[in-house]
Amino acid sequence: STAMSSNLESSKSQNPGVNWRSVFSAPNNKKKSINDDDTTQPIPDMERSLVISDTQGHSFRCEITIRKHQVNAPPSEENDYGDQPKQDDGDDDGDEILGTYPCAPSLFGLTRLDNLIKMGGLLFEGKLEPLIPGNEYGCKEVLADETTPKDNIVQLVLRGECSFEDKIENQKHATTVIVMNTNDDVFLMAPSKEHTDDEFSSLKNNAGVMIISRDGDDMMKKYNPILKEDHNDMDIYATVSLLQQKEYADDSGKLIVNENDKIDWPIVNSKPNLLQIYAPHQWGIQGIGGFFDRTSGKESDYQLFLMTHNLKP
Repeated sequence: STAMSSNLESSKSQNPGVNWRSVFSAPNNKKKSINDDDTTQPIPDMERSLVISDTQGHSFRCEITIRKHQVNAPPSEENDYGDQPKQDDGDDDGDEILGTYPCAPSLFGLTRLDNLIKMGGLLFEGKLEPLIPGNEYGCKEVLADETTPKDNIVQLVLRGECSFEDKIENQKHATTVIVMNTNDDVFLMAPSKEHTDDEFSSLKNNAGVMIISRDGDDMMKKYNPILKEDHNDMDIYATVSLLQQKEYADDSGKLIVNENDKIDWPIVNSKPNLLQIYAPHQWGIQGIGGFFDRTSGKESDYQLFLMTHNLKP
């Protein structure tokens, strides 16, 4: 399941063909995407987040932060593939944070949910590379530059023209690939075909996440001045994080929040047959279902309910 939060939350079964709407495409016709001739409907300025979850209590928040980074200064965090990666706040080396964006991970490669569970989450950081002229969609293979370590590159590509697997695998020079959608919807990127074990193992080399068109436009708007002014001492760095959500529930499933807890909304409490999404302002959504129906011989559909809660930030 996927949860997205600002003043609204949405939750559906993990279906890569579903486009998530809610606050990600709220009406606002004042801005135009670089990819569409027609006016898009980007979201208003508000805090957003995206959390993926299974039904066993594992939830991960997907987020991208970009910053101005002084060349020859070490990144604030190295790539962390181990258990419980640290969250990067961008303050260790004085870098200026330019923006933070929610993202949706791919359902293959390093960002598969079972891989996230095994590694306790993922954190990647490296130089953000803009769209490559003539290869904006990432459908042509880009080889690694011997002078630039692969771990230090995060590549931006456009959605379209080829499969998600090809886009991500083609970026041989990068560890992480950000796919910019062509509109202001977001979904979990699924593989285009079934893979053999050998083929699937090759997909584990890179990580891929998706962002909405408006956020990609915003990234480029902040990146372009650096390119135009030819700052030899300044780069744009990106941190892509899939961090495990703090556990607020006890063994019985009851949520407990301490007075000093800083809550990162939404809180997702998941278990077999029950999904609860706690939103700010003391409301949320509860889904109940997946029970075996002896009459039909199938699992029951989930029913969604609005709920209230007493959790406070």
